[in-house]
Amino acid sequence: MSYLEVASHSPITHFLDLLLKNMSEGVLFINPEGLFLAINAKAETVLRKEGKELLLQSFWKFFPDDSFGFSMREALHQETFAQTPFSVFWKDRQITVTPRKYLGEDPLPGILLLLQDVTRQNRQEDLLRQKSRLEEIGMMSALVAHEIKNPLGGIRGYGMLLQKNLDDPSLEKMAASIVDGTNRLDALLTKILQCLKPNQLSLEKTNLTGLIQSAVSFVRQDALLGKSILWNLHLPTQPIYAWLDPSLIERALLNVLINAQQAIEDQGEISINLWQQDQSCIITVSDTGCGLCPKTEEKIFSPFFTTKKTGHGLGLTETKKIVQEHNGSLEARSNVVQGTVFSMKLPLRKAL
Repeated sequence: MSYLEVASHSPITHFLDLLLKNMSEGVLFINPEGLFLAINAKAETVLRKEGKELLLQSFWKFFPDDSFGFSMREALHQETFAQTPFSVFWKDRQITVTPRKYLGEDPLPGILLLLQDVTRQNRQEDLLRQKSRLEEIGMMSALVAHEIKNPLGGIRGYGMLLQKNLDDPSLEKMAASIVDGTNRLDALLTKILQCLKPNQLSLEKTNLTGLIQSAVSFVRQDALLGKSILWNLHLPTQPIYAWLDPSLIERALLNVLINAQQAIEDQGEISINLWQQDQSCIITVSDTGCGLCPKTEEKIFSPFFTTKKTGHGLGLTETKKIVQEHNGSLEARSNVVQGTVFSMKLPLRKAL
């Protein structure tokens, strides 16, 4: 509920009251005596006080004078304190304070406070900074990978020549180890360069139900020996179609399914769900394997991070990259008791 006690109950007052009630920012108006004359629903939530409790009551009855990061008494009474509107930060909120002389001609005496949640804005700024750092790291990694691949080819070539021309079996075996080692390094560098290079999407209208069934069938055929895994598919009876690159999304889904399969040690379950949500579709893959602690969960999509004995930790990094290139999102929730749940969100339509 919002409160507006600045005029009679006229249609204009009713409209202003309705406007205040539906604003996403908190609004407060305090008169020179420090009394709350207006407070909307969002401000009630932020202050954790009901409007009827605050209305026409003194600010200092409920809050210290400097609880918002500035002296309320000075803001209300000293003309030199606020000659122009100003902003302060308080509990992930930006409070914009507008002095009474900026509220129009012959305004109601007092100050207007606008409480804006800047959590999302800060999050977006952090993501932009992170993206910039990752781009710089990506450029540097690509340069290093190229510089390593060039001499690596020469080392492999010399190793192969030695392997052919050595008569001593022990030396021939050592030369073979050199070739094998360079092949593994070359494969890893190729994988890194693939992760760094943007994919060229070839979008087409794709049956997601069929794509999921195909991916699950492939992974089940390649099931790890000695494991007993129950696969649960919860798919809609009517197909869901989305504009995407089917080969890339299938690759991303395979990475998640293989990760879920490897997380199960002896026996367990893997569940796949698909449903439509507004103009997007949601695919979830959950397993009952060994989950991750919170600190480890934060790194799950980081390059070269892996909890497995084998592997390079690039599969989930590649998966998130593919999903983001489709303007989608990929999240993971995990704990050591219940396993891990991956949630992939993809738009159904082409981006304009």
